[in-house]
Amino acid sequence: MLTDSHSFGSLRHAALSLLLLLTTIVMSNAAMASCMGYSDPEAARFEQLAGANPAKTVDEIKLAIAKLEDTTANRVRKAAFYSVLAEAYSALELDADARASATTGMEILDDETDPLFINLLFLETGNTYDDDGIKKAIANIEAKIKQQEGGSPANACLLVVLGLLQHQIVRDDLASASLTSAYRMSLAPERARQRMHAAEILSYIVRSLGDYRQALALNQEGIDWYRSHGAIFELATSRFVRGEILRYQREHAAAIVEFESSRATSEEMNDPQGVAFANLRLCNIRTELGELGAARQLCNSALKAFDTTQSNSARNEALIALADLDLRQSNPGGALIRLNEVLVDGGKEMLPRRVPRAFELRAQAHKALGNHREALRDFNVYVERFKAINDTEREQQSAVLRAQFETDKQIERNTVLQRELELQNERLQRQDERLRLTVIAAFIFAAMVALLTYLLLINRRQKQSLTRLAEIDALTNLPNRRHLFDLATRALVNAQRDNATVTVAVIDLDHFKSINDRFGHAAGDYVLEQFATRIRAELRETDLLGRWGGEEFLVLLPNTALDKASAMLERVRSVAQSIKMESAPDLTVTLSAGLATNEGGTADLDEIVARADTALYQAKNSGRDAVRIAEDSYSNASTGVRRALRGSGVHMNTGNFEARKPKESDKSKS
Repeated sequence: MLTDSHSFGSLRHAALSLLLLLTTIVMSNAAMASCMGYSDPEAARFEQLAGANPAKTVDEIKLAIAKLEDTTANRVRKAAFYSVLAEAYSALELDADARASATTGMEILDDETDPLFINLLFLETGNTYDDDGIKKAIANIEAKIKQQEGGSPANACLLVVLGLLQHQIVRDDLASASLTSAYRMSLAPERARQRMHAAEILSYIVRSLGDYRQALALNQEGIDWYRSHGAIFELATSRFVRGEILRYQREHAAAIVEFESSRATSEEMNDPQGVAFANLRLCNIRTELGELGAARQLCNSALKAFDTTQSNSARNEALIALADLDLRQSNPGGALIRLNEVLVDGGKEMLPRRVPRAFELRAQAHKALGNHREALRDFNVYVERFKAINDTEREQQSAVLRAQFETDKQIERNTVLQRELELQNERLQRQDERLRLTVIAAFIFAAMVALLTYLLLINRRQKQSLTRLAEIDALTNLPNRRHLFDLATRALVNAQRDNATVTVAVIDLDHFKSINDRFGHAAGDYVLEQFATRIRAELRETDLLGRWGGEEFLVLLPNTALDKASAMLERVRSVAQSIKMESAPDLTVTLSAGLATNEGGTADLDEIVARADTALYQAKNSGRDAVRIAEDSYSNASTGVRRALRGSGVHMNTGNFEARKPKESDKSKS
């Protein structure tokens, strides 16, 4: 069964918590400055202009290239001009133009080890975002690294762009090692340009580990470098990145300041793409804050800009954001149109991390429109892809930690070896130093063992925490939909083997959106928490209860016929009505529910849930605050069960069965 516009709230909450620790966003909006700089004074001047106003500089560089005579002496200068042109296009997020300019420049040069060729390769590769292109680029960069002197500026630049590509294919373990190496070999003052590039991308990696403080510090290195070089345009990009980090910290106010600053600079520089990206992120934040009208204006503005520049990846992201708004504002038809466009060929043109969210939203749209088969299909794809990314990124986090540990361990080993060499010379002069050196060596060994033990313990705790995040709904502390589905499937198989009756109840809190609208989301969370706690007290230890999504819960009752299940749900209805809140005296909580069993030979949980879901919608359509029984489940029940149901007040209505609603006098007594 699927839910409405807030249907997968619990799963999204768990996903967000997990992704804040394990994932990062590919830098599709990050400008690529040159990594090696330029020896040609005119090219260096153009680069400075491009950093301040790339749109204007594009025309100037094109004019300069056209004026160059086609001579051998001018070949290197022309290649340098194409390199700066690629920088300017990259700053404007015109990826295809940036790649084309860099490729043209490389075709002019003969020496692939030339610093200018490295600049061009850096810019061409750094503006590659399609999956096949990234894989080819990685192989090419790895081959070029072998041609460079270890520890050289060119080597550092190639490691930076390799780390960027590895990050884009969700191999942050490899990216961390590449970028850390580039950063460490660029600590000298004359390597500030290379260090800045490594720091900017590393900020994304450490953010994916949840180390926001370190991410902000690394990001600040880029901001300081661009500010000191007068690169106002690229400074706007770095502030955009800072806004991203703050957004993932849920520091919304600070993030809005950064995005609005980035947008203001982009407007001043006549950069519609930069304005569009800032508007899209501001739309995301306004949506999270519930400011839907302002969010829609921002998203529409961003989409219009992306349509103009034909930025497909960014355009799809804007469509997803607008589809989310459509669902929140009860327009599932509009959301479905947008999502069908995004998911052409299964979302092939989208970044892998974005695809599950699109399928999730389309499942909600189908469900709201009554397309239950399509909704279930999309939801299954969403769960499958979300789990695949979850598992991959959980492994990646552990691998990143191992890569960092191995790097630091090697540095520590080199330091110890150097110290031991010095001590060996000292021993010849001072025999009494042996005892002290032995103590030092023992201390270092103990420290290494303690460090390794600490990392292993932290890794184990992280795995336990991640497992819980993946299985338990954080708000109600109940199993989430995916985990509950696994538990219920096993319980149903066991019941089928033992020829036992299992009853499934799907429960939906009535008018829950109005509770949020009238009393605030804090009241809505309070109702969900209280309902989960109180219904758990009404169940047996063998019964299964979980949050099915949003305001919906699923109960599986082993060895329980319909009459017993119906009686249990009557108690649960009373429980719901007893929920009160001092700050909201007018708060009234009721529920609707549907019941179905496995009687009749059914062993498929999806089918039973679908029948219970149909009964639930009958209860809602008949006025809510009611319990309905699936007709085929009633028909397959024993004579005694049907007699018990009729005796308790259950009666026939439009092909299903509805438990008797309490009389007004009963309600007043409760």
